[in-house]
Amino acid sequence: MKTLYLFRHGESENNVAELYSGNSETSLTEQGKKQACELANKLPTNLQIIYSSPLSRAIQTAHIAVNNSDLNIPVKELDELHEYDFGDAEGQPFGTFQPRLFTAIANGEIPTAESIGQAYQRAFNVIKFLHTKPFKHIGLAGHKSFSAVLIAAIEGIDELEFVEFRNNFEFENSELKVIKLP
Repeated sequence: MKTLYLFRHGESENNVAELYSGNSETSLTEQGKKQACELANKLPTNLQIIYSSPLSRAIQTAHIAVNNSDLNIPVKELDELHEYDFGDAEGQPFGTFQPRLFTAIANGEIPTAESIGQAYQRAFNVIKFLHTKPFKHIGLAGHKSFSAVLIAAIEGIDELEFVEFRNNFEFENSELKVIKLP
């Protein structure tokens, strides 16, 4: 069994502006950099590697955390960890979609967005990839929405139940979640 240490990037400019970022680049704020430094104290000493989303806010969070810890481990980009593709919702203010963004995606109101099925397939690809690696303690630097998909896929929550799961999913900036990967 593998243990995943999943963490979300630090606070970004779009988080402060309350805009959906998705796959758009947005910089960490000074607070986000501070959160990444604080994350260093939460990372386990037996962590062997960190795979990061290719988006700069996740990569930067991972590097800051490792550089401020006693860990001497690589941070490698894994493209499939990128944030959920919100399509035309990217850059829109929070609250644009009512009742919730993922309800709108599931109802087909944002046809340019990644479907829940596509995101699940990406999550299954990440799980398969992680199973091919010899590491038992793996860090994953990512984002709120795709992390919800990944956790749902690991926990066996099906696509039909995902919208409710995501609408209730909490994952703060630089928060660390520990997940067992059977």
